[in-house]
Amino acid sequence: QQHGGEGAADFFRLDCILPNFAYSTALALYLKAGPSFNLKAVNIVSVADVLPSEKRCWDSNANQDPDVMATQPHAALMCAMLLFPGVLRSLLEVAGAKFDGPPPAGSPCSDTWNKLFSRRPFSACTEFRHCKHYLLHANLGDAYCRHAVHFW
Repeated sequence: QQHGGEGAADFFRLDCILPNFAYSTALALYLKAGPSFNLKAVNIVSVADVLPSEKRCWDSNANQDPDVMATQPHAALMCAMLLFPGVLRSLLEVAGAKFDGPPPAGSPCSDTWNKLFSRRPFSACTEFRHCKHYLLHANLGDAYCRHAVHFW
């Protein structure tokens, strides 16, 4: 089946089809922000920022606008979590996160990781996987978690 029309290129971007690229894009944008990373910018991320699109990360004016630059790492991570929700649990496991423990001091969320994982999209991540390449995505996600955990 051929894909065409507006937005067709979005699904040929590696960060939209491979979990390791999706999470790496978020990490790269976070590292690019450096000391100017703004955790509070997560509050101004819009749905349009999160949806996979050419404009989201590749807009030529994005590096000029501080508000856009502040939201990019958050939006990319949200997109990765929506497209590949199962990878987040694996990444946290490898990083040694406590799933029943309280959130870190200063966190705006009071829920445990287990409580968050009991909700969508994480609770239904096996329902929303690629029908043909789900095993490839799982293996790529696991390999990424083992090899890239020290960057997170």
